[in-house]
Amino acid sequence: MRITLLGRGAWGSTLAHLWSGTGHDLAVWSRRDGGSAAPLLAGSDLVVAAVSMSAISPLGRELAPHWPRGLPLLSCSKGIDPERLGTATQLWDHWLGQLPLAVLSGPNLADELDRGLPAASVIASADAQLARDLQIALRTSNLRLYTNDDPIGTEAAGALKNVMAEIGRA
Repeated sequence: MRITLLGRGAWGSTLAHLWSGTGHDLAVWSRRDGGSAAPLLAGSDLVVAAVSMSAISPLGRELAPHWPRGLPLLSCSKGIDPERLGTATQLWDHWLGQLPLAVLSGPNLADELDRGLPAASVIASADAQLARDLQIALRTSNLRLYTNDDPIGTEAAGALKNVMAEIGRA
């Protein structure tokens, strides 16, 4: 599978490492690299967005005119946008319109996956076939993937997990 991964932070870098190790062809883009991510969309089978919540709207606005019809997006961003009061997939949907959309979320840590520790995540989508296809294609020896049909609930739980983790550190 040819994957365009947007974002090279801790989570994006971990996902790139995991999936390139299973034979997927990855093109990785980051704002730090400069330039546009738009040229990477052509020929991709999947776009994975592992960017901050604040980066979604500018990136969505930039990529919308270049988005190939039917190209699925897997959102890996956690949080709630304070201006629109929406989740990442709601923001992507606003900018990109109707497209195959899924979310990847779980109570896992990038550094643990990098060290080869086992983890589990959920791929949630209103499109059950897309979720199943991604579950099979993106699983690794130490990342078990489950599916459900509630992307908004999955994103809300992921955002809440981050809040609880911060409270636990205080």
